[in-house]
Amino acid sequence: MGCPKALMKIGSRSWWEIQADRLDSIEMASVWVVSSEVQRGLGSEGKSQISTLCADSGLPMFESLVAGLESVGTEECTGLFVLPVDVPVPVGNVFEALRATEQVSVPTFKKRRGHPVYLPMDWIQSINWNHLPEGLRRLDRLIASDVVEVPVDDPDTVVDLDTPEDVQRWLDQNERECS
Repeated sequence: MGCPKALMKIGSRSWWEIQADRLDSIEMASVWVVSSEVQRGLGSEGKSQISTLCADSGLPMFESLVAGLESVGTEECTGLFVLPVDVPVPVGNVFEALRATEQVSVPTFKKRRGHPVYLPMDWIQSINWNHLPEGLRRLDRLIASDVVEVPVDDPDTVVDLDTPEDVQRWLDQNERECS
């Protein structure tokens, strides 16, 4: 994409701004696990309402997940959502439907699995995150035997902005939000 996805321009705005606004609109607290480059980019654009945790971009993505999980206090938390940066934040009822399962769950749209992934706190605490065998150090593999699929009506749950063409398709459908 030519730059970190969080910093890419979508219309006239940075992607992270669109994501932050979507999270704010559904009153979803978040911790963003980002590279030092993205952390600097967020700061230089003048918004500090985002809670960030800097992760080593040279390590596998799973290490960022573990760092994020370890940074969250567990006393008042019943579960966490995992949303990759290149997936648009879905509407609020998607989060509600996933949380209502009280199980590891993923949304499905037209029978396709998407994001966010919901991880209940009791499940998170049952995993020895730092001592998993190499074959399980991917979230999709780790949750495979436990995951519940939840049908939703939000197509953004299966959007993945990997190419400029993906971005343009998404922008064409969401132009008002991005200008």
